[in-house]
Amino acid sequence: MKEEIQLYRDVRKSKNLFLKTTGICVVLAATLIYGLGVFDHVLKVKLVVGSALILAIMLFLLINALLKLRDKSPLIRINSNYIVGNTTLLSKAFGEIEWSDVEDIHLEKVAGDTLVVFYS
Repeated sequence: MKEEIQLYRDVRKSKNLFLKTTGICVVLAATLIYGLGVFDHVLKVKLVVGSALILAIMLFLLINALLKLRDKSPLIRINSNYIVGNTTLLSKAFGEIEWSDVEDIHLEKVAGDTLVVFYS
């Protein structure tokens, strides 16, 4: 392998996820407004606290997703000497993994996703 293989984020899937997250945030905001009693003048405390908490978490995730959407760096780089992944905290912590350290590679299905597992 002379050239380097670089795998990038699928922008279409990321935008689709962004739209779905925005829709959920709109529904949560409407639930929060309803719980505050804007329409029937009755405060629903449990509904307000629950929807506000979930809305805050969703907005945090939405902002992080938007920041990552602007990142144009490759998620995985493979060349003849090493492999580098930037997909999870663990892969970032390992940094460059040399091919001499890899003993075996397997594909494993987990919850509908296919994972590439490296054994050393």
